Amino acid sequence: AACALLSSVMYTAVPLFLVAALASNETRLVVLVDRYAENLSAVLERAAPLPTVRAGETLLRVAASSVNPIDYKVLDGSLKSLFPLHFPQILGADVLGTVVGCGAGACSRVRLGERVWGNLGVGGVGAWAETVAVPEALVSIAPTLLTGFDEAALATLPLVGMTMLQAFNAAAGVFTPRRHESNRSVCVISSGSGGTGPAGLQI
Repeated sequence: AACALLSSVMYTAVPLFLVAALASNETRLVVLVDRYAENLSAVLERAAPLPTVRAGETLLRVAASSVNPIDYKVLDGSLKSLFPLHFPQILGADVLGTVVGCGAGACSRVRLGERVWGNLGVGGVGAWAETVAVPEALVSIAPTLLTGFDEAALATLPLVGMTMLQAFNAAAGVFTPRRHESNRSVCVISSGSGGTGPAGLQI
């Protein structure tokens, strides 16, 4: 299923679910890559050891993730100077899940049983797994589901939302409510129907 999704996605995030029972009490299913490749032959589903939860980390039971263009663009190695992969590498930046464990000093911002979401970045801890151990600072409490939205929809938002926030911050205040009131400045979002643009329109 992951390969099919990867081959069909070009410009926007789509939901990715790993719907399977844990293989045992000591393993988890993951979707990973074992090498750079110009096609999807490197994408594999495997049983892997459960993650070790270190100090400052939370253990999440993943409900959903997504496939973003960056997830497959890093596969051919052309971006390895920016996003090096460490094989075997679990991909997936967006995560939505439930806190099921806490390392030492963690669970100060989120608590056991809470549903959280976050952007795990590229080339680090991947979200395409049944369970992941992530720094608590990378997740926050997920919003309440609105009518017409489900977990799959929420799982497509963290990476694109943070991308747009970074773009606005990089603009150094070119478009802010206060500045708009003083000089009627206008912000043009040229990708309003693309992957990140819709999040920018909402912000």
